[in-house]
Parts: sequence; C-alpha cells; structure tokens
Amino acid sequence: MWAGKIQAHAEMCYEKIFCHHWSLLGHRKTSAFVRACSAILGRYIGQLGNTEAHKARIAHRRQGGVGQSLEGSYRSSAESIRKELEEVLDIEARELELAASIERRQENARLASPQPELSQSPRVVTFPVGHSGILKPGDEMVVECGPLSAEETDTTAPAIELLRKLGFCDEQQQWPSSLFGPVLPEVLQQLKRAHQILTAKGFVFVGDPLNPVGDGRSWVLRLEPTNKLPKGADFADLADRYLQSEGIKVAAKPIQDGRTLLVALWDSGRVPIEGTRHKREAFVRPRLESMGWSILDWAKNSGVDFHTANDYFKGETKPYPSTRKKLADSLGITAKDLPS
Repeated sequence: MWAGKIQAHAEMCYEKIFCHHWSLLGHRKTSAFVRACSAILGRYIGQLGNTEAHKARIAHRRQGGVGQSLEGSYRSSAESIRKELEEVLDIEARELELAASIERRQENARLASPQPELSQSPRVVTFPVGHSGILKPGDEMVVECGPLSAEETDTTAPAIELLRKLGFCDEQQQWPSSLFGPVLPEVLQQLKRAHQILTAKGFVFVGDPLNPVGDGRSWVLRLEPTNKLPKGADFADLADRYLQSEGIKVAAKPIQDGRTLLVALWDSGRVPIEGTRHKREAFVRPRLESMGWSILDWAKNSGVDFHTANDYFKGETKPYPSTRKKLADSLGITAKDLPS
C-alpha cells in the first residue's frame, strides 16, 4: 500500500506539477528536462524510503526487537519504485531526443535547399530570446542550430538549471526543516555548520536534530553513510574526526545504530560515556538479575519506553527526574540511589 501511494504521488508530481507548470511557461518538453525530473524524483523517493525505514527501525526497537523489522522492505520498495520511474522517464527522454534529432535534420535540409528568389530582399529581423516581436510580410527569421554537445544531451545539468525557474529544484534541501523548533542563533549556527561539514564529506542526514535532554543545547544528529566515504572505514570514527578537526564539540564517539549514526553535540564538551555506562550497568544489572528481569521487563514495570530504559542503562542519555523516579521505583530504590 505504501509503495503504491508513493508511486502515484511521484507520477502526480511529474505530470501535474513539473510538466504542467513547464507548459504554462511556454516551454517545450525536452529530453534534458525529463532527465532532470527523473533525477529530482529519484532523490525524493529515496528520501521518503529512508524516512519510513528509520521510523520502522525505531518502532521495532521500542517493541523490544520482537518480530521482524519493516526497515528493509521500505528501502527495497523505494529503490524499486525509483528504478521503475527512471526506466519510464528514460524511454520518454530518448523518444524526445530522437524527435528533436529528426526535426533538426529536416530544418537543416530545408535551409540547405535552393530558395526561390524574392522580388524584394527580405528584411532579416533579430531580437533577443524572450523578446516578443512581430514579423511583417516579407520578413524572414533564420535560427541556426548546430548539433547538441555531449553536455546538453548526456547529463541533467542543463534542465536542473531550467527547473530552478519553476522553484522545484533546490540542490540543498533546507535543514533543519521548517518544522524544527526555535533555538538560540549560535546553537543553530553550530548545527548547520556540523551539517555542512558532514554532508560535504559524504554523510546524509536523517531528519532534524534531536534534543533528548530538552535543554536546547544538547543535540543528537542522525546520519547515514554514502558510497562517497572510504570503503571499509569506521564511519563513527570518521564523523568524530571530521567534526573535531573543525572545532565542533562532540560529546562522545558517535554510536552506530544499524545504518544510522548517532552523533551527540553537547555544550559541555566531551563526556566519558564509557565510565557512565559501566557505573550504571554495575549498579542496575545485579538488581535486574535478582528479580529475573530483562531491560524490557524493567521498562514495562517502570511504565517507560524500552528505548528510554535501554539508553539509560548504556549511559547514552540523562533521563528527566520523573523518568528517573519511575526507573528507581520499579527497582525498589529511591531516585537518589540510581546512578546519574
């Protein structure tokens, strides 16, 4: 069902938005235009697939990892839709290229054939492209068109530029999105700087920054590697080094969560999370074992999400006081006794 909706949405975007507005501007559909639309829609479908896959992965984790995650199916569906759309638009682009080639040959042949002499020399009228002019009887307008270069026929770059006139093609998608809440200007500047550094190196961002502590200054970025990064590299180490070398404060070495990389940017500077994790685990694990509980059992009996309890246990988050009390109450201790 999701795949069908995305495919229908992509087709609607192409026909009702791209092509419709292009024709309203008085332009002919060209192969370059079609290939540009294909590139834009392909990127858009990929982003939708990554977003749904991320949601599926989070939902699966919150259920304690029970059952099979739908993450892979969303990614494969998006890739299948993207390839099918690209094939259809590639055929259309080739047909337009062939029609344009035939038209150019016919025009060149017409211009090369002998023209009957006119009783009066025609007046040649020239005006810049886009100017609205009126030809009078006996006037002649000649447009010479040589063969298209490889750059005009083999890439989508020319039509990318054309689509900007429609306002549909922004190479840099706005980040954070318009739904991102207000933050201090200096914090937003640092977040955007981190985004610029990591995207330039080959990472892609998944959603807006997260503020798990709710203080407006402690942020978590979600990234995914691309094939632009070195093969076989430690992506967590790469992201850490890229940011540290540019003076961005990283709370701890980024954490790999499946394909997603979690990068914590904290004002307090680097935090020794390993020590925090060891302290919490040493305190909590014996109590869980004595009660015969797993972390999932602890979360259920505390009335909190599995992810909340698990992240506390691993030393990755600092829970709210109300959450600390719930976690402590289920263990039969006070919130003060629970390691911070």
